[in-house]
This record gives sequence, structure tokens and C-alpha cells, in this order.
Amino acid sequence: MTDEDYMRIALAEAKTAAAQDEAPLGAVITSIDGDIAAKRGDASISHGDPTANAVILALRDAVETTQNYRLVGCTLYTTQKPCALSAGAIAKFRLLRVVWGAPNINSGAVDVDNAVKGGIRTLEQTICQNLPNVVGGVLADESASMLDAFSKRRQRQLKSTVFLSPTTSGTGSMARILRIVMGCHLIARWARQPSANITLKYPSAILGESAPPEQEHLFLVNTPQSLPSSWISPKYRYIINFRDPRDHACNTYHWQFSHPVRDIDEEQRTSYTGEVRRMGIDGWVILKSSYQLREHNDAYDRLFQILEEHPEQCLVLTYARLCLDFDDFIRRLSHFAGIPVTKRMLKRLEIERPENLGDNPKWVGNRWEGSDVMPGRYKRELQPETIEFINKRLEPRLRQMAKYDPDYAHLYLGGL
Repeated sequence: MTDEDYMRIALAEAKTAAAQDEAPLGAVITSIDGDIAAKRGDASISHGDPTANAVILALRDAVETTQNYRLVGCTLYTTQKPCALSAGAIAKFRLLRVVWGAPNINSGAVDVDNAVKGGIRTLEQTICQNLPNVVGGVLADESASMLDAFSKRRQRQLKSTVFLSPTTSGTGSMARILRIVMGCHLIARWARQPSANITLKYPSAILGESAPPEQEHLFLVNTPQSLPSSWISPKYRYIINFRDPRDHACNTYHWQFSHPVRDIDEEQRTSYTGEVRRMGIDGWVILKSSYQLREHNDAYDRLFQILEEHPEQCLVLTYARLCLDFDDFIRRLSHFAGIPVTKRMLKRLEIERPENLGDNPKWVGNRWEGSDVMPGRYKRELQPETIEFINKRLEPRLRQMAKYDPDYAHLYLGGL
């Protein structure tokens, strides 16, 4: 078999990885006799490990196949030029040859001359104990086309992303905080271009259904983290572009936090829409509720389904005046917490006769507006039992599950 034949096998592994929403990268390792010792596709996302790329995984599998931690005489075929991490591993495993397909402009660390112009000369470092023969550009067009298609698909996914743009310069602290929250998933061009967008790469980051001030947290899809409003400077105004992933309608808001952080059930973030809407893609779920929420049991069931199946994705929960069967809520919450939960631990917002709220109740200032609204029946305090329940019962339970990070996640079970 020729180098092209082995590279086509690596391309098949890359296609398999792409079908699983991984980067379309593949690697094949052959023995000195030309037998395939290992073949793998990229699995960094599914493993939650940036080192679990195709090359590293293939090297590990080849060691198990050959029963030798030195792959002397073996050849590596990879669909893209290896990065610095892979290049270091190639030297450690003492490979004979490296054959790569598409170039890697951003992070490639080996070339036909074992170097990247102006970049890292990984295989020329004195610590490298082995210098393999390198061949580049094998089936480069096919590899590059797969990577280009993957990049375009990721760009389409960003259509349901929230963009934050400062309208005033001097927001370096904001960028630093976003980097802490999002880690490597943040595309930050803030320092060089104060007016440029910061893109949160998780799709469907959510600030709310209507006016942004009604949510005090920036909810991030598929991550157990949130951006509290206290981390957003009240000095600056931000442009928020929210694209609804369901109908692709885009709305723009000019938003500024002018109030301090309050409990989840304070009046400034209360706005009823008359319906329940589930936002997000199997990640953060925000249920914006109306007095008719008891009619939307399917959304209610979905909330607890995610809560029970993916507690790491529900550390920040907004129970915005859930006017549902409270006994059912207590039962489900007890099941999740693993301890008995009593009504004394939580205090719900009681609406004695919800039908008297009219068709479109709205919270304006410090009172409800709508037909036949009766004031004085809405209580928004967190009871001491609630605080004790959160601090002493539920948070320790989450810590035992290794799902709770007190620095970034905040659990609110108030306003019920």
C-alpha cells in the first residue's frame, strides 16, 4: 500500500469523527511491515480533553497493539500537520516516518523541513531524542476540504449565539472575566478592537426572552457556568444581539446594568410573557413563566428531566414564580437532592386566584398591572429555611457529585 492508501484510511477516520461533531482529523499508524497498528479520529470534545486528538489516541492504541512503548520503525499518517503536542509525542515514541495531509497554519509544528517558519521548531529541540522523516501534502486538498466544511458548519452554529459589544472603551476587566468563565472557548479580540464583538462559542447563550434586564445571569449552553451580573460593569452599555435558534429572528438591545445584584425573585427581572418558552439546546433551560404555567406540564417535566439527568448543567436554575403543584415540585426536588425536602424549606409565591390577574399581567415598578390585579399578595423574601437548605443541604450534595464550583456557579431556589 502507498502513502495515499494509508492517508485515505486516515481520512475515513476523520469523516467518522466529523459525524460525531468532532474535528475532522484522523490518524493511522503502520508497523514496519506495513500492517495497521492503530487508527483513530479526533475525540477532544467527547473526552473533554484537548490532548485527546487523533494522533495522541492513535499512538496510545499502537502501544497496546505492539506491546511496546517504543514504536521504532512505525509510520504515522495524519490528515493535518501535527501540532506541538503531537510533535513532542512523535519524538518520544521514536517513529520512523510522519506523513501529513493538510497544512496547519495556526499551530503546525512539523514541516517537510521539520520546522514552521517563524514558529515552533519542535523536532529540532535538543530534548527531542528522535528525528523522523517527514512528508507533507499527501491528499492535502481532500483533508483541507473536510476542515473547511467543519469550520463553516461551526460558523452556522454561531447564529444562535449572543454577542456582547461595549460601546465604551476601557472594558479590559470584562474581557478578563469572560476568559475566566469561558476558558479556551472564548474568542477575545477585545484588547485590540474595543468595538469588536466577543463571541461566546457555545450556541444559544441566553439573556432572556424580551428586554435583557429581566435576567441577572448570562446562561451558557452546555456548561455548568454562568456570568453573574455583578461581574458586568454597570458603567458601560452593551449591545446585545440575540438570535432565536428556532425562527432565526434577530433582535438588538442596548442594555446596561444599573442595579446591584438582587435575589433571583426581585421585581426588576420580573416580566411575564403569558407563555412558557424553552430556550437552549439540551443545556441551559430558562423557563419564563406566566400565571398559566400549570397548563404547561410538558415544559415543567422537561426542566426536571434535565435537572435529574444532567445536574452539572443546572447549577443555575431560574424558577420564576412557578405556579404549579407544589407537592410535585417538592417530591422532585427531594429526589434530586437525595434528602427529604419540606415545604418549610422553600416558600412559593402564592397567587390565590390566578384567573383574576387578567390577560396580560405585567410587573411595573413595584406592582402588578392588569385587569383585576389585587396587590399585596406577592411575597418575594427568601426564608431562612431556604438559605439553610441551599447552603447546608443542597450545595454539599452537589459537591459530592463533583458538579458544583462555588466560584462560578450559583444555585438559586428562591421565589417559589
